Amino acid sequence: MNFNIKSFRKDLKPSIDGRKGTKILVVYHHFPQAPRNGSRNKTPTIFPLKDLIFGKQINRQATTHPKHLIVSKHKRLALSLSMAQMLQQELSVIIYCNLLIKPHIMEQVLEQIRDQQKDAWNKFSPGWKKWDELTMDFLQPMGDEIIRALHLKENDVVLDIAAGTGEPGLTIASKLKNGRVVITDLAEHMLEIARENAARRGIQNVETVACDVCELPFADNTFDAISCRFGFMFFPDMQLAANEMVRVLKPGGRMATSVWNVPEKNFWVTAIMGTINRNMELPPPPPDAPGMFRCAKDQLIAGLFEKAGLKNISQKEITGKLNCKTTDVYWNMMTEIGAPIVAALSKCDDAMKEKIKREVFEAVNQKYPSGDVMIESSALVIYGEK
Repeated sequence: MNFNIKSFRKDLKPSIDGRKGTKILVVYHHFPQAPRNGSRNKTPTIFPLKDLIFGKQINRQATTHPKHLIVSKHKRLALSLSMAQMLQQELSVIIYCNLLIKPHIMEQVLEQIRDQQKDAWNKFSPGWKKWDELTMDFLQPMGDEIIRALHLKENDVVLDIAAGTGEPGLTIASKLKNGRVVITDLAEHMLEIARENAARRGIQNVETVACDVCELPFADNTFDAISCRFGFMFFPDMQLAANEMVRVLKPGGRMATSVWNVPEKNFWVTAIMGTINRNMELPPPPPDAPGMFRCAKDQLIAGLFEKAGLKNISQKEITGKLNCKTTDVYWNMMTEIGAPIVAALSKCDDAMKEKIKREVFEAVNQKYPSGDVMIESSALVIYGEK
């Protein structure tokens, strides 16, 4: 049986009471081989969660018993249906059942995803520090629009989520005479760079907190404004993240985020990732899987904001330029800060790596024949009020 989202939702309906928007988690398991007497061991063998979530190959040796899904309607810790779509690439046969799993299993899954993302950002933090000036110049137009949309007051208390090396939180802090900014990120090593940048610029009204956006360590109604530049597309459960942000936002508070627009308007990504995908014949990711263009669909984030309880929601396109100057700089930067790029290239032999590099250079040089490489980008900035 092939995976079918519509059929999946239909079959699930009795087990989740048909509640619209109910989140689910999918865990893959199988029943062991039946004994010769025909009886069946009804205790399922659960594959390690890390093998499911992180795309490792599952043993598909023939078995006389079908494979199943376990679903849960636990709201606080559940992941979205997109996780099932992520698993789709690894699974070939699926049958549905209405078994429920305990919340602590859900928590374990979220912890694994969080830890994997934390490790990746910590691992690539030296690259982000090296290229901080170039990347912050590239992302400044989106940060400036977030700041403009938030209509900051001089005594505001602001939360900057997924801030990485510190922006736009540090710029916001510099504009608040009597206010302060709490800068958060999943990766402590990224926040170390943020603290260094704050010290270098003489910005003192900031603090950093390493935390998960889905479990913010702040009381309800704490912040006057919240910024989040290019974080949403990586959150495992975007709706849960939005709900958490709104929880800690004061009534009347303002929230703004930016996400990348469609691939056609972001050659800075597609020039290298398109070449890698073409040469390595990688399957396209499921549309809801965490990734650069996960939030490019028009009004997607606006819909999350609305479900989280925000009002007066608006969306605006913002363009920018990655001022690499040379193709060499573009290649070096992208292969030192892009985790998916590095992961893909690590699976290539030297000949394939050289072929990919050559084709990327050809594509960029063809688009910018003058040799002045300033690559266009497009993002969406979404704003809402509590």
